[in-house]
Amino acid sequence: RPLNCSCLMLLLVMSTIAVDVEKEYILVKEKLNWLKAQNYCRTHHKDLVSIHNEEEVKMLVEKYRNISEDSLWIGLEKNASKDQWMWSSGEPVNFINWGENQPNNAGQREDYVVMEEPGKWHDYACTSHKFYVCFNVTILNLNTENKTWFEARDTCRENYTDLVSITSQQELWNITNITEGKKVWIGLYQNPWQWSNGDESSFQYWDTNEPNNTADDVCVGISLKHRDNKGDGHPSEVGKWNDFGCNNHYYFLCYEVYLNEKFRQNNWKKKL
Repeated sequence: RPLNCSCLMLLLVMSTIAVDVEKEYILVKEKLNWLKAQNYCRTHHKDLVSIHNEEEVKMLVEKYRNISEDSLWIGLEKNASKDQWMWSSGEPVNFINWGENQPNNAGQREDYVVMEEPGKWHDYACTSHKFYVCFNVTILNLNTENKTWFEARDTCRENYTDLVSITSQQELWNITNITEGKKVWIGLYQNPWQWSNGDESSFQYWDTNEPNNTADDVCVGISLKHRDNKGDGHPSEVGKWNDFGCNNHYYFLCYEVYLNEKFRQNNWKKKL
């Protein structure tokens, strides 16, 4: 009996593959000191933002270049002994981007960090009040069981957050690289089209002659393999969307947003 149970657990784990990690940035336009900003981010998201490469710096500068503030709190702080910088999220400090003559620890009390307009970092006292950037981590999970769209949606909601929503070309490019050419359900359905989590569909990427609005075709999948003929005499491009009958059985993509405590618990379990 124990052996059979172990085999069942292994099969369940292997049916789902974590295939991609996405990072979402959230600007909070409320001036708080660093500790209150950290508390807000940990309550509503994962944590204050951590930055690990020049590409992230450029993206944040571009994303928030039109705000009125000239600096934003980020998650970098001194450790308890005040001899080392650390990220609030616990991630390793593998990249630094200090401004000229920084950090200078003016007044021996600048233990926290802001990112200024050109993307450079400056140490500040915790008592300063500033806007701040939080972040979430989203994991994409490819489920390799064949299910109808509604079965897939229910499975995602029971075990993760929901069927995946795609809101940009970059997200689509990430997804097209993660399966073995299978058709996969995504969260788009009905007409007018909306995502299963209730969001409107502002980004769409339909294949040739799609959607074809067949009566039963109210759910959307992605073909992740080029086909010369998708059944209507036209080729199917990788990553393009098709409306299918919701009772067809395909693999599916779930997403899960890891908030702070859940993310920490998940990482702790992985280390055991």
